[in-house]
Amino acid sequence: MNNKGFLFYLLCLCVPLKVGAQVHSTATVQNMHLWRGIEVADGLVLTTDISITDKKEHFRLGLWGGTNATGTYKE
Repeated sequence: MNNKGFLFYLLCLCVPLKVGAQVHSTATVQNMHLWRGIEVADGLVLTTDISITDKKEHFRLGLWGGTNATGTYKE
């Protein structure tokens, strides 16, 4: 298990069940990745994020990552 997976697993164990935490995740496929108008990666790009929020969504803690098909871009 990598560090991000372990951290998320640890967070899930620490959140009490009575809080009513919700887990959100998304995956996006794009043809390029832009950051502040600058092309960071060209070609097929997969970005994902996973986060956990309280029941009323007052706070959110999560991880975001991305990579392209050639493996030259990883974040």
